Amino acid sequence: MFKPAFLPYQSLYYNYYESEQKNDMQVLQYHDCYEIYLMTKGERYLFFQGTCYILKPGDLYILKPFEMHYTQSLNSGFYGRHLVNFSDNHLKKLLTPTESHLITNRLKSCIMHLDDEQFQKALFYFQGIAENNHSNALLAEKLQCSYLLELLDFLPHCMSEAEQLPDNTSIPDTKSEILEAIQYINHHYMDNLSLDYIADHVHLSKYYFCRQFTKTTGATFLEYLNNVRLSKAHQLLLSSDLSIAEIAVETGFRSGVRLSRTFQAVYKMSPSQFRKRNR
Repeated sequence: MFKPAFLPYQSLYYNYYESEQKNDMQVLQYHDCYEIYLMTKGERYLFFQGTCYILKPGDLYILKPFEMHYTQSLNSGFYGRHLVNFSDNHLKKLLTPTESHLITNRLKSCIMHLDDEQFQKALFYFQGIAENNHSNALLAEKLQCSYLLELLDFLPHCMSEAEQLPDNTSIPDTKSEILEAIQYINHHYMDNLSLDYIADHVHLSKYYFCRQFTKTTGATFLEYLNNVRLSKAHQLLLSSDLSIAEIAVETGFRSGVRLSRTFQAVYKMSPSQFRKRNR
């Protein structure tokens, strides 16, 4: 059975990571919260929405909840980055529900390059979040949230002013046929897709397709397809009143039994239990 890709965050999560060696994510991931990622050193490969990007110092990306993504090392494993994950609930320590919604509603999934002034401002906010991370000081949690709010107020201006990263689909060893297949899966996950069909669709042998697909995404065809379907199922479980059977049809599992079996095998709970626990 494929590895779970869903990583929930019960509280605000901050991390700074610096590596001198190659370090690849083990599988495509998605979260039930927002993610903001700022590159400070080196280079990093990002796979997002069926497109490949090369992240360099000053590059920042924002992911809304349930966006599939994957990062891995390039030829050089050296890189450094700040990362923060948060949900609307984390902002309610300082904001009303309406204010929290208005703040996050301004965010969109995007990848951009900050100029020097923008980078220094973003770095200042991340450092403020870092300084109050795991602190026992009386107001540390609220101070951390205040730095996050300043970052969230600042980023919408960057989204309109900062340079958007171009698609780097010419990364060595990244096959255009695989990117085409990924984009097809992203748009047709609700259909009855098979490995044979997708390999034939992009005119590659099944063996070659499987090898190149895993090399690009870090997942097998079935892992990737099921992770896309599960991310959509998670969204509908949390945001709709559709029945399990209806969600199964909407997400390509085709039957409530199949969705429940897959969900239970990966997350050790049924879709109904997940919905009840998270509402």
